Amino acid sequence: MKQKLMQVLLARDQQYRLSGFIKLDDAYLGDECTGCKPGRGVEGKRPFVAAVETTKEGHPTRVKPSLVKGFRSDEIATWSKCHLSKGSTVISDGLACFNAITEAGRDHDKIVCGGGRTSVEEPEFYWVSTVFGNLKSALRSTYHAIRPKYAQRYLNLLDGLRSR
Repeated sequence: MKQKLMQVLLARDQQYRLSGFIKLDDAYLGDECTGCKPGRGVEGKRPFVAAVETTKEGHPTRVKPSLVKGFRSDEIATWSKCHLSKGSTVISDGLACFNAITEAGRDHDKIVCGGGRTSVEEPEFYWVSTVFGNLKSALRSTYHAIRPKYAQRYLNLLDGLRSR
């Protein structure tokens, strides 16, 4: 039953595009791997982007987490065309592949903040960081394992976790 509900959330979320002001960040979905190399490209982790649509005042209105094949320009350009309305203004942490947002015809502002704790403390990324924290807490306390086949379904659970 849970898988069916998650599939319905997935189908519904694929129908809309984000617009207006959007905060965007990258992350990986998967368990911590003891003894593995840290950082990008860790075996068994699924890369995804989380985008939070906000009002001009900075209040969140929608969340759109999406699995991507990797953090490459062509992948981000395709994602932008599918999930972001033209005329949107996207704010990201300046990861090089996010330059493809501009190439896809959307406005892109960068706040280069390094990464790690400094990006979490950046006020512009407050809601994206909140989304990541909520996702981590919900998954850690609810599931023993997340099968890659169903990863996008688990990400769509964020829609129910967002602050209103």
